[in-house]
Amino acid sequence: MRNNIVGAAAIAIALLASSAASAADFSVYYLSDLTQGEAAFVKSFAHAKSVQASINSDPALAASLRAQGVQIKNVIRSAPAFNGRTIYYVK
Repeated sequence: MRNNIVGAAAIAIALLASSAASAADFSVYYLSDLTQGEAAFVKSFAHAKSVQASINSDPALAASLRAQGVQIKNVIRSAPAFNGRTIYYVK
């Protein structure tokens, strides 16, 4: 439980720090850029099929993600950020 709380706190800090990084309505995080604990936390709540279906149902979002080099088939989770954006986690 403590590891989940620590992981969630680390992700929250990273999100706050990146809130001004882009004008897009989303942020992209790659599991390879997270710590092992953060990546494990993200994977434990992964819902790849449903998030990929949601992305594919929004052509503008799918195009924006692809323009940033994201392969939709590699998105494993989405989560709301504190700034109102959506965060997409990519394996």
